[in-house]
Amino acid sequence: MTKYSSTSGREKGVISYKIEKESVTLNYNSRNGGISSIVYSYEVSGIDHVENIKKFALSSQNLNSYINKNRIHCKRLD
Repeated sequence: MTKYSSTSGREKGVISYKIEKESVTLNYNSRNGGISSIVYSYEVSGIDHVENIKKFALSSQNLNSYINKNRIHCKRLD
């Protein structure tokens, strides 16, 4: 996993990510103190959304905003 550091300085949201060919896995701090993992894949989320999430993760900008605004389908691993 690659640590995610938002350029906005926000403490909440994505803490790390893993980019693969057809998916992105994002890790969040969960409410119970653990880590929640969510997978955005070509199959579930769509190619355009996955490629945009990759771009935002790599640039450390607007990732949470993009996901929240678009309500993208995903798969939870918890």
